[in-house]
Amino acid sequence: AAIARHWLRKSVLMADSMKSARASNPKRKFVDIEYSALMRDPAKAVKQIYEAHGSPLSNQGEKSAIEAASRPRVKTDKQHAYSLADFSLRAEDVRAAFPDETAQYDKRLGAQADGV
Repeated sequence: AAIARHWLRKSVLMADSMKSARASNPKRKFVDIEYSALMRDPAKAVKQIYEAHGSPLSNQGEKSAIEAASRPRVKTDKQHAYSLADFSLRAEDVRAAFPDETAQYDKRLGAQADGV
């Protein structure tokens, strides 16, 4: 439980640092790409980053993104599935630590965020 709480605090500090960087650089463009979106369609995700910065993605860049995402990954018979309870955390703990992020996530999912 102590390790989970440590990482929750550390994650809050990282998120706060990112928010601060955005706030202190209002003219810079920041692009948020979810890992699942990157894995689902790497070329599209990388194109979004390039487009946000006003640059076209070259054919070679698109090819490289697709190749990188399709490299073999270590496979295991075990599926990794975790819950907050596994770490002695509750959804309320995460919501309290990340109110802005969980509100945004809930909004995107239609308030159906499971476990958080």
